[in-house]
Amino acid sequence: MNALVLVVDIAGSPGGPAAETDIGEQLAACGFHVRAARDFESAAALLHRQRPDGVVVYAGSRRAREYEDVLWTMEGAPLAVAIDTNDADLVIGWLEAGADTVLACPLSKRELAARVNAVMGRPARAIRPSARVRPARTAARAG
Repeated sequence: MNALVLVVDIAGSPGGPAAETDIGEQLAACGFHVRAARDFESAAALLHRQRPDGVVVYAGSRRAREYEDVLWTMEGAPLAVAIDTNDADLVIGWLEAGADTVLACPLSKRELAARVNAVMGRPARAIRPSARVRPARTAARAG
């Protein structure tokens, strides 16, 4: 496997192990080429040099609403967000913000690789969620 994955750590866990290193090391051990960034600004600079096949954002327990606009700097690359919990509101928030999938950590190395492969096999996001056309709800009236 020669896929390039950009791993971005926005959780910023001071004193703890660097999440992008853990996730990056697991993906590298499974054959991915990995680039790491500590924030979206660094990630954007890396993206301009070489477009990755996929992006994994380690968000810890951070909420998506702070990052919704920034996620689109990932230029349509398949996007997985890794979080520390399986909290439904947190998962839904990241999916609504534009993540293609949300990974509740910890995951085994094999499961992480399988999930990243799965999301990279999906078509790239074409438009922002806020710009998607939502079907209008109309009530049918009996005449």
